[in-house]
Amino acid sequence: MRGPNPEPLVCVILPTLNEASNLPFLVPGIVEVLTTAGFGVQVIVVDDASPDGTAEVARGLAADLPVEVIERRGGRGLATAVLAGFERARGEICLVMDADGSHPLEALPPLAEAIRSGGVDIAVGSRLAKGGGFDAWPLWGRMKSRFAATLARGLTPMTDPTTGLMAVRRDLLRELDLDPVGWKIVLEVVVKAAPRPFAEVPIVFGPRLEGKSKQTLRVFWQYGMHCLRLYRYRWRRGPGGPAA
Repeated sequence: MRGPNPEPLVCVILPTLNEASNLPFLVPGIVEVLTTAGFGVQVIVVDDASPDGTAEVARGLAADLPVEVIERRGGRGLATAVLAGFERARGEICLVMDADGSHPLEALPPLAEAIRSGGVDIAVGSRLAKGGGFDAWPLWGRMKSRFAATLARGLTPMTDPTTGLMAVRRDLLRELDLDPVGWKIVLEVVVKAAPRPFAEVPIVFGPRLEGKSKQTLRVFWQYGMHCLRLYRYRWRRGPGGPAA
């Protein structure tokens, strides 16, 4: 059994659906890389009633690691799962990442440090920034990411709006009226926090560790609807003004 866990500084939120085979590798890696960098850690697994026993695996990890589990039976969806994690977070920094192992663990300390240093309130991992890229990803997947970035070009200068990897100051989240559609909470936070500056940390995006991708035509349709809603939000708010 672990000893008393200090008040966490970084809360890592993992929305999950059928990721039981990935958590035993991913969660210890998250804790190790952040504690080695001098951060306290709270990991929140938000599971949408996965039939593969993801929530049970997460609860088993909690015996030795600072893990909390939220198991949802209704209101499913990645973005709303992240919002549920935000509500449970105790650390001053919230960090959102995918639970499939595609986001590099070595990027977590630089993202958290960008917030801790006080320079910005949001830091995102970017595959499309200089120094970023894709590891063993098919050409079609890269093309989809670039097309998604083009759709959001009028919303934000962020190079990779579908990154899924973000660190944000928890105090900022309390100020935002978040109502995301579908899956991309990072785009929602960055757009609605504007004109606050954000930082980008280049990352190399890898293949998932185990399991099947959740990418479907419905997911991309939801992304398009999300962009449309955010364009309307920007139009109502006007440059630098409050939302109408």
